[in-house]
Amino acid sequence: MRRRWPYKLGVGLLVLFGAPGRAPAQEPTAPAYLLLRVERYEGHVSLMPAEGRAAVRMTLTVTNPSSQAVDRITLRLGTIAEVTEIRLEETPLSFTSRKDEMTGLVGYALALPEPVRPGQSVRISLTYGVHAEEATPRAALTPEECVLLPESLWVPMIHTPFQIEYRVDLSPFTLSIESPSALFGLSSGRFVTERVEGGKRLVTFEEPMLSQPIFIARDFERVGEDRGGVEFYVPRGFAALRPETLERLRAEIVRLREFYTAFFGAPLERTIRVIASSEVPAYGAPGLLIFDERIFARDVLDEDVLFFLAAQVARLWMGARVNIQGVGHAVLDQGMPSYLAFLYLERRFGTSGWERTIERFRRAYATLVSGGSAYDVPLLRQTLLARQYYTSVFNKTPMVLRLLAHALGPERFHALVRELFARADRNLTFEDFQRGCVALDASEVVKGVFDQWFADVVLPDFAVGKPVAEGDTWTVQVANFGSGEATVDVEVLTAQGHRLRQSVRVEAQGYGQARFRDEPVSVVVDPDRLYLQADYTNDTWPRRPAVDRLVSQGTLALVQGKIQEAEATLRQALAQDPDRPLAQAALARALALLGKGEEAEGYVQKALAQEPLALGVYAWAQMALGEIALARGQPALAIEHFRQASFAFAEDVSLLMARDALIRAESAAQKLPAVERSVQEFIRQLDGALSTGRPAAVRELVVPQNLKRFITGASFLKEWKTEILRAEALDRNRVLVDARIVATTIGGKHTSSRALYVLRRSDGRWTVYDIPVFLER
Repeated sequence: MRRRWPYKLGVGLLVLFGAPGRAPAQEPTAPAYLLLRVERYEGHVSLMPAEGRAAVRMTLTVTNPSSQAVDRITLRLGTIAEVTEIRLEETPLSFTSRKDEMTGLVGYALALPEPVRPGQSVRISLTYGVHAEEATPRAALTPEECVLLPESLWVPMIHTPFQIEYRVDLSPFTLSIESPSALFGLSSGRFVTERVEGGKRLVTFEEPMLSQPIFIARDFERVGEDRGGVEFYVPRGFAALRPETLERLRAEIVRLREFYTAFFGAPLERTIRVIASSEVPAYGAPGLLIFDERIFARDVLDEDVLFFLAAQVARLWMGARVNIQGVGHAVLDQGMPSYLAFLYLERRFGTSGWERTIERFRRAYATLVSGGSAYDVPLLRQTLLARQYYTSVFNKTPMVLRLLAHALGPERFHALVRELFARADRNLTFEDFQRGCVALDASEVVKGVFDQWFADVVLPDFAVGKPVAEGDTWTVQVANFGSGEATVDVEVLTAQGHRLRQSVRVEAQGYGQARFRDEPVSVVVDPDRLYLQADYTNDTWPRRPAVDRLVSQGTLALVQGKIQEAEATLRQALAQDPDRPLAQAALARALALLGKGEEAEGYVQKALAQEPLALGVYAWAQMALGEIALARGQPALAIEHFRQASFAFAEDVSLLMARDALIRAESAAQKLPAVERSVQEFIRQLDGALSTGRPAAVRELVVPQNLKRFITGASFLKEWKTEILRAEALDRNRVLVDARIVATTIGGKHTSSRALYVLRRSDGRWTVYDIPVFLER
């Protein structure tokens, strides 16, 4: 069966080609066709969701801006597509195809009847089919939702996301989406036309900014007020929708517009379309934001959503308008918006926004380089061929840009950014950016940032020792146990309460010293947290105990039902770091279960007061509030808290814990939803099909694109019995079923599992659309 994608934003998860670029000057050994650039896409997509297929005709307007004629072209597509015809203008062309085993792309090579002369434009049309055999967040063609994102590589390209020297082809586009009339297709750009006829719906969008064709089709309805330049689309009849969440999203987007208008000194009028998806955790394109539908059911915007919004809206002023070219394009196209998102969150939330955003960058990058800097690739060499791409570009780049801003001065650095992205010629390279920075300050510090952090990979590890008295001064030893040279600040707090700083130059595997006249009572190296490091635990003296492990152990004990152990561990964590919100929220849940409601409430208030709010903190706080409400005889209030927790938890065990608590509260309030008879009958039918051990019988009752492995696994079953614990309508087409399952395999193994089924009704017939959670107990 298909696993549910955890909800995670901003660490590189799914920000897919949100901004554009075109081909730079040719490398000496590059094929001549790489000189060409795509000026426009014009596409027509006909959806066949019952078959998991789409028919596509895509026309590329291609221009030769060089001084060299081009007589051969290779266009590339992902294996999801299969080309049947290519035409130049209206003339069919013969072509050959070959799969690149390294990138997985299929190249379609064609010889042109006449060369494309310098300055000439031609139109190349491709007819092809797209088959999404198994639904993913990048490509899904199912009866419930059809979505093709650029990362599925469904759009023909001359320049691909796997090339260092060239930016992927992005340009203005026109896209028509033909679908069954029950589905409504959406894309970015201006809505042009809609026609419904003969059971089909045809909609057309025109995107004027630099982008790439993308669409999502579903039984959508537009909700919320029509103001602020923001549109919201959710599945029709979405039962969990919270109107106040729409207003929070709208208000945040308005704030972002105001922030970037002030930063860039220019307003940008552009409608932003916000869409709920059952397949895509998060995606951004110019004027288009797709979110996991659960976000619209929560009553809070967590820090991941806020960061994602801030980075995506920034791109409207940046890569969506400016042609970013050449080596290092990802730094300006993807990394720079993340830096501006940091500035926004700092402005929005002050010190807490500054701290939380830096912490997210550090934590994300630490997962990449836990084995050392050799696991990364220089920022100037990053492409999607590197498994580190998203983690490095979205988290390392903004930290390195902070180093530059610190060296140049924030005001001068930001003025340069404004100037570069307001260029009249609308072309920009990393070399332009580097020249601009060096022109402001040609010091070794600035040059060192470019040499070490962009062109190379370094990973320092700063450490400070105990201050030592030497005559009338105090000496602090500073070490760099990692790689790379750096000038780093050392800050001390004296017994008189004064904070003093000195800058110290330390080489890789080297030492430096800072001297102070007053006795330090504490020391910290890199107090502004400018540097990514291999280890942050030795940055202070006296050493501060790391509480991350204690918090993890405490929350794990809580999930496992070891409540007293969880309480003791989390209290220990808070004794060492009293302001850790996750520890506060989790401890509140433990205390509530132990009957210590008033103390639990105090910790909930502390945890929820620390904005921006992490989703895990919110989830545990809601679990605590639910238990407090139950203990006070308020099951109706507990229901809402547990429901909110179930919308927030991403990890399966915790999610099912919240679902079980919700069922417990609804039972106490005698408000457990009634299960439709047709749902009960369908589940009995499903159990019967699974108990036959015949995959063909199961296939008739499920959506194969989502449950391929589930169908195959049926061949190992002897018996399958589902107990419905709870069933609730998600919208007018879907029902979410909490289930307990007892199964026996043909080998005689007995298992008991907990699962969530998503059932979908079409033409009066139920099918299993998805099984997002399945946990053997």
